Amino acid sequence: MLIRKMSLKALLLVLTVSFATAALPGVACADTASAALAAMPELPNHATNPGAINPNVTVSDEYATICHRGWTKTVRPPFEYTNKLKHQLLQRAGLPGADIHDFELDHLVSLELGGAPWDPRNLWLEPLWGKWNAHVKDQLENKLNQLVCDHQLALATAQYDIATNWIATYKRYVSPTPLPSQSGWGHKENYHGYEAAGAGYAAYRAYRVYHHYHRYHKWHRDEYHRDPPQDPQN
Repeated sequence: MLIRKMSLKALLLVLTVSFATAALPGVACADTASAALAAMPELPNHATNPGAINPNVTVSDEYATICHRGWTKTVRPPFEYTNKLKHQLLQRAGLPGADIHDFELDHLVSLELGGAPWDPRNLWLEPLWGKWNAHVKDQLENKLNQLVCDHQLALATAQYDIATNWIATYKRYVSPTPLPSQSGWGHKENYHGYEAAGAGYAAYRAYRVYHHYHRYHKWHRDEYHRDPPQDPQN
């Protein structure tokens, strides 16, 4: 009842102060976490993640697979598999305490381009924030799928380009700079903006809680009887 009466501005202030207090669990290592998160590369390590192709997707059956609406849902790995792999990759990256929802387990060669669904070589941790984030890559994947299905681009070319350097491919087919994301619930403020302003990781995490509360508050008014939406898993 108290949180309903509290204004959003007041909630943000309380959360910011709370997350900035070193005595709270996890905040003591905020500087270390922020440095590690900022160091995450925008491109995957091609030694471990060169990309992999689904052998069941060929040029002859494009319209029955990647060009058929809803087909990717039939081949997408279950949450149990992707969540476990996410935790393993966070450990490998030296971020065991990081928020798993700050990352997307991304298919380097996307499912809508015939990427291998289960192959670890095609799955990597991609940040959901930053200049070249997972939402930006989603735009490229949709564009390449459209070009392939419209016979304006060969499937093999799209697969090779996105696996080799998806940022360079984005600049070639979409825009020289990232376009605004329309990702909705999963969208997050750019953490680097908080860092540049001197607010640091604690303030960024406080914003995350505020942002999700604000969106849930709106959802609660509109769709009280439904379960709240979950962060996307890829």
